[in-house]
Amino acid sequence: RLRWREPEMPRPYRLRHGTLAGSLAVAISFGFLLLYLPLSPSALVWPHEWAIVLGWIGLGIAAFAIGKRIYPSIDRAEQERIIFGRFARELEK
Repeated sequence: RLRWREPEMPRPYRLRHGTLAGSLAVAISFGFLLLYLPLSPSALVWPHEWAIVLGWIGLGIAAFAIGKRIYPSIDRAEQERIIFGRFARELEK
């Protein structure tokens, strides 16, 4: 997506066959999803293990909501400073 939105952005790391790697990552993730669905060979035990999964999902949603409340609208430079700290200046080079 960034290749189209920001074609002039410096890209210090290039991955050969990046589309293949991305496609394999999606396929493997989908395979893991199918592996843990009910009635599959290693299905999660209801309700205990599924409660743990849903709890982690809930924590992720809560963290996202809290982050949006704390930082409602910040620009890209500020996001980079928050995420990368003092290394943000090195990324601009």
